[in-house]
Amino acid sequence: SLLILMVKIKECGIVPNKSTIRALLGLMNDLPSLDRESFIVLEELVIFSDLKHNSSELGFGSLDEKSKFEAYYRILEYYCDTWNLPEALSMFVRMQQSSSVKLESHHYVMILAMLAETGHLRKDAPSIEGLDGIYNNSAGPNLFNEIVAEMANTVDEIDPSCAVRLYKSFVMGFNDYPIHFYRPGHEMIDTIENVPISRCAAKRDELVACRVWLDKSTGKCPITETQQHIMPLSSNQRKIIHDDLFKLAKEEYNNSPDKKHK
Repeated sequence: SLLILMVKIKECGIVPNKSTIRALLGLMNDLPSLDRESFIVLEELVIFSDLKHNSSELGFGSLDEKSKFEAYYRILEYYCDTWNLPEALSMFVRMQQSSSVKLESHHYVMILAMLAETGHLRKDAPSIEGLDGIYNNSAGPNLFNEIVAEMANTVDEIDPSCAVRLYKSFVMGFNDYPIHFYRPGHEMIDTIENVPISRCAAKRDELVACRVWLDKSTGKCPITETQQHIMPLSSNQRKIIHDDLFKLAKEEYNNSPDKKHK
């Protein structure tokens, strides 16, 4: 079996190269379900290979960035889907510390969704065991703040599918909390357009997890009165925004009624 194969590789002390890791990942993708031990052994093999190749010059057959990213992502996804909190957070931090792994918004959303769904972002949440040395907070809103603060320094935006998943995860984990602008059936939402949007101030102790129209003059959230921070843009980012706005304006002009009648 696949597990026996990975155990034998581990026992022999073989340093898996990119071909071996990709072959194992291919086999795992073809199987309908795998047990926890399979992912634990895969994680040990990937970390062992990562450490070995980082401790010496990279040579032929070394674990390249793409293979490492694919393996780490597959392991993180499994731990999050099975609500294995300590292992998921440990793997997440290892990915943060790896110079060749660039974390994106969906990685953070996987972690936050798992914590929200299991109720570990609530004020009354029990501590997550095994987080010593990983995060300063073991559960609750402070753990959420800690992860989101990291996220704000790493990613520029959350794509719509991630936003929808976060909303549904908070609705699931806080189902007995007062949720701002929540209506029955919102847990079935599957597009960003259907996520509720509000401009009303939140009541005391309400969970806010909806879309919002920001005040253009102040940059404040009308629901929580939180001041939004201005994000500095690089010259390349400014050029991209300029080009996109110019393209949008051109398309709007070409599609305008006045243009069509000329």
